[in-house]
Amino acid sequence: MGQRRRPRRRSDHRTPANASARPQSVDSRGATPRLHARARRRIVAVTVHLVGAGPGDPDLVTVRGARLLSRAEIVIYDRLAASVLTLAAPTARRIDVGKQPGGGVDQTEINRLLVEVGGDHEVVRLKGGDPFVFGRAGEEIDALEAAGIQYTIVPGISSVLAASAAARVPLTDRRHAPMFTVVTGHPCVHNDDPPWRELAQLGGTLVVLMGVQRRREIAAKLIDGGAVPSTRVIAVERASRPDERTVRTTLRTLADTPLENPTTLIIQLPRRDLDRWQANRLR
Repeated sequence: MGQRRRPRRRSDHRTPANASARPQSVDSRGATPRLHARARRRIVAVTVHLVGAGPGDPDLVTVRGARLLSRAEIVIYDRLAASVLTLAAPTARRIDVGKQPGGGVDQTEINRLLVEVGGDHEVVRLKGGDPFVFGRAGEEIDALEAAGIQYTIVPGISSVLAASAAARVPLTDRRHAPMFTVVTGHPCVHNDDPPWRELAQLGGTLVVLMGVQRRREIAAKLIDGGAVPSTRVIAVERASRPDERTVRTTLRTLADTPLENPTTLIIQLPRRDLDRWQANRLR
């Protein structure tokens, strides 16, 4: 006959090696503090996503941006981002806050709207290009933070890059363009204009966004700063879209070249002696 096994005592149970030596407290429902923390993380959901729509072609929206668009309850979009609304859910509420040349929805109103809907809905704030490249995202972030609303930033392909690709013009080239500078053609809030004369001396590739209306003035200031009138200018209208158009001109003829918004200006300034330029500035 086989030997009878001795019943295992309770003290024989082994504690798993990865178990905590200190017992965790539980509440009346049997939940530990760790479970409560996980639950809190699930409850506090991000509700506003500032998504870069890219230059206009829906194929150039990032995977993350497309995913957020597909599940958003509300999409607040700019005029230049409207072409990618096909990626939004059919049930999503769409709110157009696009700015037109000379008018449009005031930025303060956009900030107020984001705060109003951001606390209760999954919102995508769809911005043309990249949110952090002349997209006023900083002002919207300030409003969300002041209201205690969480948010995320999803980068987008800027029209700066899309125009460069469309025109097949590299922004940098170690032979003659060691750097590139991006400026806006509009004065800032305090009417601070980009230092056009200094930029002419700096050289490299100069990219101007929103500069069509002031192209005559911009060309004149660059020439006054030392850029030669024959400096090449590549103007790309509606980069990446089906009606994209590339026009090649010069600083001398830029003012008389018919152009339509949105246009990105790529100005190929000659390389300069940077050390000599900086020394002249300090005199």
